Amino acid sequence: MTTPKLSKLRKMTVEEVISSMTGFSERSGPHIAGMIELKRRQEWPNEVRGWIAIVISVVSIGIAIAAFLDKT
Repeated sequence: MTTPKLSKLRKMTVEEVISSMTGFSERSGPHIAGMIELKRRQEWPNEVRGWIAIVISVVSIGIAIAAFLDKT
Protein backbone atom coordinates (compact mmCIF):
# COMPACT_ATOMS: atom_id res chain seq x y z
CA MET A 1 0.00 0.00 0.00
CA THR A 2 1.36 3.43 -0.90
CA THR A 3 1.67 6.27 1.56
CA PRO A 4 -0.77 9.14 0.86
CA LYS A 5 0.77 12.60 0.87
CA LEU A 6 -0.71 15.38 2.98
CA SER A 7 -1.84 17.33 -0.09
CA LYS A 8 -3.69 14.24 -1.35
CA LEU A 9 -5.26 13.70 2.08
CA ARG A 10 -6.69 17.22 2.04
CA LYS A 11 -8.34 16.57 -1.33
CA MET A 12 -9.94 13.30 -0.16
CA THR A 13 -13.38 12.96 1.36
CA VAL A 14 -13.67 11.82 4.98
CA GLU A 15 -14.56 8.30 3.85
CA GLU A 16 -11.50 8.16 1.57
CA VAL A 17 -9.20 9.34 4.38
CA ILE A 18 -10.56 6.68 6.72
CA SER A 19 -10.20 3.94 4.10
CA SER A 20 -6.61 5.02 3.35
CA MET A 21 -5.78 4.76 7.07
CA THR A 22 -7.11 1.21 7.48
CA GLY A 23 -4.15 -0.43 5.74
CA PHE A 24 -1.58 0.94 8.19
CA SER A 25 -0.82 0.22 11.84
CA GLU A 26 -1.81 2.84 14.42
CA ARG A 27 1.68 4.18 15.04
CA SER A 28 2.71 4.45 11.40
CA GLY A 29 3.18 7.78 9.67
CA PRO A 30 0.29 7.48 7.21
CA HIS A 31 -2.15 6.53 9.96
CA ILE A 32 -1.05 9.47 12.12
CA ALA A 33 -1.28 11.83 9.11
CA GLY A 34 -4.82 10.63 8.48
CA MET A 35 -5.77 11.17 12.11
CA ILE A 36 -4.31 14.69 12.04
CA GLU A 37 -6.27 15.48 8.87
CA LEU A 38 -9.52 14.19 10.38
CA LYS A 39 -8.89 16.22 13.56
CA ARG A 40 -8.18 19.35 11.49
CA ARG A 41 -11.48 18.96 9.67
CA GLN A 42 -13.37 18.55 12.93
CA GLU A 43 -11.78 21.51 14.72
CA TRP A 44 -12.19 24.14 12.01
CA PRO A 45 -15.85 24.93 12.83
CA ASN A 46 -14.97 25.16 16.54
CA GLU A 47 -12.29 27.73 15.75
CA VAL A 48 -14.73 29.83 13.73
CA ARG A 49 -17.32 29.57 16.50
CA GLY A 50 -14.72 30.77 19.00
CA TRP A 51 -13.87 33.85 16.94
CA ILE A 52 -17.55 34.66 16.50
CA ALA A 53 -18.02 34.44 20.28
CA ILE A 54 -15.09 36.81 20.84
CA VAL A 55 -16.49 39.35 18.37
CA ILE A 56 -19.95 39.21 19.98
CA SER A 57 -18.37 39.68 23.42
CA VAL A 58 -16.36 42.71 22.31
CA VAL A 59 -19.43 44.28 20.69
CA SER A 60 -21.56 43.69 23.80
CA ILE A 61 -18.87 45.20 26.04
CA GLY A 62 -18.76 48.22 23.73
CA ILE A 63 -22.54 48.60 23.93
CA ALA A 64 -22.45 48.30 27.74
CA ILE A 65 -19.74 50.96 28.01
CA ALA A 66 -21.66 53.26 25.65
CA ALA A 67 -24.85 52.80 27.69
CA PHE A 68 -22.96 53.51 30.93
CA LEU A 69 -21.35 56.67 29.53
CA ASP A 70 -24.71 57.84 28.15
CA LYS A 71 -26.29 57.71 31.63
CA THR A 72 -23.54 59.78 33.26
